[in-house]
Amino acid sequence: MLTERPGVLPWLANMMEVMESDSEAGHRSDSPVVFRVKRFVIDRLLEHDPDQTREYGVSFFLLTGLARQE
Repeated sequence: MLTERPGVLPWLANMMEVMESDSEAGHRSDSPVVFRVKRFVIDRLLEHDPDQTREYGVSFFLLTGLARQE
């Protein structure tokens, strides 16, 4: 899952809520990791993720690994 800077905090807050409920249920939870990536490096490998974009109101993308034709 990839997003631009404004989407990181809402996504991270949601992940922490989900992980908190997992640990309360006795499941081991790992910490989410946020990597900073220059968009121009991966731009051709991204597809829009309309479901996440609607949920958070910020553009989200999936890193598919398939280069788009321009």
